[in-house]
Amino acid sequence: MKFKNQRHREIFHKAIRRLDRQNERLMAVVYLFTADNRLWGMTEKGICYSGVDFSQIRVQNCSTPVYTLYCAAKDLYYGTDKLILADLSDEEVVPPKVFKLICNAMGICRVGLDFVYTKERKAE
Repeated sequence: MKFKNQRHREIFHKAIRRLDRQNERLMAVVYLFTADNRLWGMTEKGICYSGVDFSQIRVQNCSTPVYTLYCAAKDLYYGTDKLILADLSDEEVVPPKVFKLICNAMGICRVGLDFVYTKERKAE
């Protein structure tokens, strides 16, 4: 799974057009934020060309999986560990689809957008 669905793919590609694509952490954050329409609506204003201003973002009234995406994005961006491995390994805490999205975001953070594009080419 590269993207949650076609809508995720479209929103992600539209969002990164105006961003620094060489910033792997930023790309990973945008990947996670765009996985959910409501999350993207709450977080888009905190995204700028070269980074994320989390002080501009207010995530509220969302489901646990959506909040997990937000926490994972913040951890990847800052290099923190609020989301622990025990949480990630528990299917009841982090559903499989959310886990896959987080794993893909880690790949983006590690190697950049080539991670997604390489996987897309291999799958097609």
